[in-house]
Amino acid sequence: MAKDTFTSYIDIDSHGKGSIKHIIELNEFIYKYPNKRFYVTVKRKRTNESNRYYWMCMTIIGKELGYSKEEVNEIMLTHFCSEEFFNERTGSVFKSHPSLSQLSNSEQAELTNNVIRLAASEFNIILPDPSEQIKAF
Repeated sequence: MAKDTFTSYIDIDSHGKGSIKHIIELNEFIYKYPNKRFYVTVKRKRTNESNRYYWMCMTIIGKELGYSKEEVNEIMLTHFCSEEFFNERTGSVFKSHPSLSQLSNSEQAELTNNVIRLAASEFNIILPDPSEQIKAF
């Protein structure tokens, strides 16, 4: 039985030209399904810099408040990204949130901005600007 999905990536050079990795495998996958329609989703990978900056913020806040960076991340995801669900059978309401890796680039950027504002307004913690290089992190 043929696998129903194919995953690869595209490298974009400084001139905006892209090359698909695993092109031979992609062609083989497509030829297994003649006369079929394919839906393609292009997703920009989050930069290492944005991830490093987010985790630096989690570390700074954690040190100031006495939590680990993982605990601060969980608190921030719960505070800013939770959805409430109602269980009709039991009458219970519970919250759930995505993991950081499940957020889109724009959702992570929004979360980071919310964290910066919350840290300043609620905890009087002024986080460094993302463009500042902090060697300790």
